[in-house]
Amino acid sequence: DDNRREEILTREDTMETKEKTRRQAPAKKPAAKKMAQDVVYLPPKPLGRHRLILHLASIAAIVLALIIGVSLFFKVGQVRVSGNVKYTAWDISEASGIKEGDNLITLSRARASGKIISALPYVKSARIGIKLPNTVNIIIEEVEGGEPVSWALSAYEKELMNIDDLPESAVLQERLGSLLLYVNAEAAPDEDNPEGTYSVWVASEERVIVAKVLTTNPTAAASWDKMTGKDASGVEVPMNLIAAASSAKFASEDGCKIIVEGCPDSRNIWTYLIDLEKRTAIQLPSTEGVQDIDMEQGEIIAASYGYYDEGGRYTVNKAYSLDGKFIRQTSDPEPE
Repeated sequence: DDNRREEILTREDTMETKEKTRRQAPAKKPAAKKMAQDVVYLPPKPLGRHRLILHLASIAAIVLALIIGVSLFFKVGQVRVSGNVKYTAWDISEASGIKEGDNLITLSRARASGKIISALPYVKSARIGIKLPNTVNIIIEEVEGGEPVSWALSAYEKELMNIDDLPESAVLQERLGSLLLYVNAEAAPDEDNPEGTYSVWVASEERVIVAKVLTTNPTAAASWDKMTGKDASGVEVPMNLIAAASSAKFASEDGCKIIVEGCPDSRNIWTYLIDLEKRTAIQLPSTEGVQDIDMEQGEIIAASYGYYDEGGRYTVNKAYSLDGKFIRQTSDPEPE
């Protein structure tokens, strides 16, 4: 028991000593809070002259690399044609003007389409698409029934209008398939201009377009002095020196050539052969107008008058080609 009591006393002494030591120890100060550092924003330094030049040079180099890349990698490698029946793929490709090696990105599809329509009479429309990296697709729509339409598109492309723009006063002269030929009185006859002034219009009913192909010039003179002799051919005259066109008719099956006539001197009928595709005119050596047109043979029969040596006047018919050349006399002189 004495040992037990001594052990308990010793333990109590130890605990008392630890308590005194704890009380005598200095109290720990709370840790000081760290102050957050202020963030200072400084404006970017301006580029120096040399750094600016280097920066611009880098941008220029990138742009140049892109241009070179486009030029090298996006070139026409093949042209595919579809929808064509009357023309071969080669014909259409050649008419488009698109060549192997052309740049695909800078290729003008509208211009290529216009070239096809202008060059190939039986093409109604041409749609052009691009498929990277090197293919051009041309989709052709041809004219139904085989009517050519290049008469207007090839020569009057810039002057084409909607058919609704045709003057209301225009008078229909003749129809050839869906092609329509009109004459419009622009100015009434007067003392100085017995014929009056006329304009001639050609329209496509199917395509809903129209073009004014000429306007007469009352001051234009005839070319009789250049068409003397019984076998004289026609003489080419400028389109702006056509004196008369109070009537008109088609002269060829494709509608590309027409005849216009009038009587500007109150005596002779002046006859002009117009090539719409070439935009040229020929005055025929006829004084009494066209009597007949043989489209299958390509001949124009026109009448002229003459005088007998003993007096009196006669009429004779002559045939001319669609180029205005004299072919032959088709009738004997008939007294009037």
